[in-house]
Amino acid sequence: MERRKFIEIFPIFPIFSILGIELMNKWSKLDFNDWKKVKSLFPNVGSYLNLNSGSAGTMPIAVQKTLIENIGILNNKPAYQAWNDWSELIQNTKNQIGQLLNVDPSGIVLNRNATEGLNTIIQNIKLTKEDEIILASHDYPNVIKQFEFRAKKENSSLSYLDIDLSKLSDAEIVQKYEKAISKKTKLIVLTHITHREGRVLPITEITKIAHDKDVLVLVDGAHSFGHVDFDLQNTSSDFFASSLHKWINAPLGTGFLYIKPGLEEHLDFPLNPNLPKKISNFENIGTSAYFLWATIEAALIFHNQLGIAKKEARLNYLTNYWISALDSNVEHTFAYYDKAQIKGICSIHFPNKNVSSLCSILRKKYQINTKLVRINQKTYLRVSSNTFTTETDLDHFVDKLQTVLKEI
Repeated sequence: MERRKFIEIFPIFPIFSILGIELMNKWSKLDFNDWKKVKSLFPNVGSYLNLNSGSAGTMPIAVQKTLIENIGILNNKPAYQAWNDWSELIQNTKNQIGQLLNVDPSGIVLNRNATEGLNTIIQNIKLTKEDEIILASHDYPNVIKQFEFRAKKENSSLSYLDIDLSKLSDAEIVQKYEKAISKKTKLIVLTHITHREGRVLPITEITKIAHDKDVLVLVDGAHSFGHVDFDLQNTSSDFFASSLHKWINAPLGTGFLYIKPGLEEHLDFPLNPNLPKKISNFENIGTSAYFLWATIEAALIFHNQLGIAKKEARLNYLTNYWISALDSNVEHTFAYYDKAQIKGICSIHFPNKNVSSLCSILRKKYQINTKLVRINQKTYLRVSSNTFTTETDLDHFVDKLQTVLKEI
């Protein structure tokens, strides 16, 4: 569907809730080029510094207040009444996600996170012992484990690609996937932005090759939605899962799955076997935390007010800012491509240093939250900034990092 026709069907400004309109009016008067003012819209957490948005971001104050209000609304109404009252709001939330992705919102299923969305496809895609799934070493470990569990049950086969992201160009990565496709291949799993390295992979090119050979594509977009500017319609991905609590800064436990309409025949619907095979049936999981879904709108409004292009550029700048302040002997994970492609995630390794101790001391002594990851048998420190991160925050991080390196 062309973007212009899509917007004609689903207006770019759907009907917001009363609270959503208030937030739009409030934030529209702010200067979103002033990053200190942007930071002021988030909670003042004192000395705590969140440099682990790759795991979870931080809600803006207004989103946090919306969440608390929604809990109160839910708790003061008869069971499921709030769900009925919020049905239009939740549909509009799906419409907004669809607009951001440029896809049909009827294919969007709200859930708790990217892992749940990916597992929905892993457990329900139809497989036989003749089918093969292609995975890569840089894919999320839980995704690989779930596919191994599923393949064992169906006696289907898995093909593993060992791709050195520190050396290969995008074109070489595309060639790796193309050569791996066989007549047995049913599905390729693609990670859009790798969770360890922050490498943006060429999913559009790989998907085109896969579709030319009648192979389906499942994209792990846990780190791309709300982080980089892309058009899911152009990527032609069949299934796409993402979290909203990372780069959209929505409440923890919010995410979504996109299933391209028309692909229902490739899926089983075990949760509701007597109902028509509709994508929305994957939301029928019993009583859920509806107040979380009702709060997503506020986070999306904040995201839209900021704008994805400006946000992506800011995250690129912040990562370049802190990494350029470190000594040249630091091993980092973006040496293989142009700095203009860097996003909000980068991991660093210090030879002859205990990186695990480094991470622990930063957290316990200086309240700086990062994350440990393993790449090629080495332990790295993953740092992921967000729109609430300032240069002053990163100066503080680099200063304490260098202090700890002298101590360990």
